[in-house]
Amino acid sequence: MLDRFEYQKDKYDWNKVFSGATLRDGTKILVVQVGWDDFHVNAEPHKCIVHINPKAGPPTIEPDFVLVRNEVRTVSKDFRNLLYGLMFSGVQSVNSLSSIYSFCERPIIQAELNRLSRQLGREVFPVVDQSYFSGFSSMMYGNAFPAVCKVGHAHAGIGKMKIANHRDMEDFRSVLAMTGGQYCTAEPFIVGKLLLTVVALAVVTRQGS
Repeated sequence: MLDRFEYQKDKYDWNKVFSGATLRDGTKILVVQVGWDDFHVNAEPHKCIVHINPKAGPPTIEPDFVLVRNEVRTVSKDFRNLLYGLMFSGVQSVNSLSSIYSFCERPIIQAELNRLSRQLGREVFPVVDQSYFSGFSSMMYGNAFPAVCKVGHAHAGIGKMKIANHRDMEDFRSVLAMTGGQYCTAEPFIVGKLLLTVVALAVVTRQGS
């Protein structure tokens, strides 16, 4: 029995999706779907034991594979301690647990994009001219206006502000000083025409807009 652990706390039914599914050798797939706040983790180098809230699923499970569909870290909640346990024992996942960990902080992902741009060249792999500031005292923005500033790790537009000019940037900088040492990024505002999503699964690549 292959234990597949799904982290998605909403109405999407992964048990239904994988109903009757097996591996190539005929091994059945057991799907357990819970949210981050429904379990705890005990981890050893070669074993991961997940203790699940009785109302959410079976008492314990040793997952062979996980699919993460909910954010690990939000403005109000932080479940990175659970992610660490899965990483500690080497549980396989999609996306990789290391990439999910990296996405908990936006500058880490931007750093990887910058690395690829340097390696391949801006003509092949262009990226937005983003600036990083470790805090308000180091903030001296020199790119174009209007600009977009983003504070901390939050996603979905939280902590983001459009800045019209240098005077507004000074006002923003004074507010950043009151955030308890949060970092921020700033970049020129670009009017988007569409949102392009590219999904790569093994040798299959799908895209949509």
